[in-house]
Amino acid sequence: MQIWLDIMKHHGEGKYHGNERSQFLVVEDDCEFAPDFSDELVEARLAEVPDDWQLVFLGGVDAMGLQPLLQISPGVRRVYNGSRETTAYVINVEGVREALRVCFPLCWQLDTMLTLNSRLCDPPLWVSEDMMLSYTVRPMSYILWPPLAVQNKRDFRTDVQKDEHPEFLRSNSYNVAPSIIDAPLPATSALLAFDEFDAEVLERTYALVGSWDDWAAFHPLHFSGLGREALVAEVDIPPGAPVEFQVVRDNDWNQ
Repeated sequence: MQIWLDIMKHHGEGKYHGNERSQFLVVEDDCEFAPDFSDELVEARLAEVPDDWQLVFLGGVDAMGLQPLLQISPGVRRVYNGSRETTAYVINVEGVREALRVCFPLCWQLDTMLTLNSRLCDPPLWVSEDMMLSYTVRPMSYILWPPLAVQNKRDFRTDVQKDEHPEFLRSNSYNVAPSIIDAPLPATSALLAFDEFDAEVLERTYALVGSWDDWAAFHPLHFSGLGREALVAEVDIPPGAPVEFQVVRDNDWNQ
């Protein structure tokens, strides 16, 4: 957030001649650009983005797997509350002002806070029995796809999402954390068991997300055929691949 404050400070001092559309490329230290990355390529891709943009992510993670539904033109998608990472993005003064408004006070991770102010799709787009898809409007955000930047998980130890990147651990011969499964696994079922639960628990929906598909899709958990003692989901795990996973509730990455 400090970079945003610096931009507003310089804007107030007249360094950008009062131009609210002045653009800034913000890059985190673990950013890895596409091989053909260039100023000309960025300008060409930005030209495809609607004129109302305030923030354009050069890449990121689609945590819920719903971003293809928000494609608005070749190479451009809207952002929603399943969009993750702030590895590299272009922002203008308008966007900085909105970002500061929606992210202060900071109650969640920064990438989460940036996507919470949304508008329902029109016409309505139902993605589950009780959830309509919405897209971020404050700041008015878009994401480039295919991306121009990705997060470098080989050379950097940590990330806000996890204590240690598995890719970093493997690339640097570290012992993998106990929470990561090293043994080769076939296509298998994950099981979530309840010893005691109430009606409120049963009314919720649950899904499994994990590293086997780069956290790209939600795999719904269903009650097993044995009764209502357990929820199960079947996923395909590449042989020999370490595995991390998380259970989410109601299609919300934060629950």
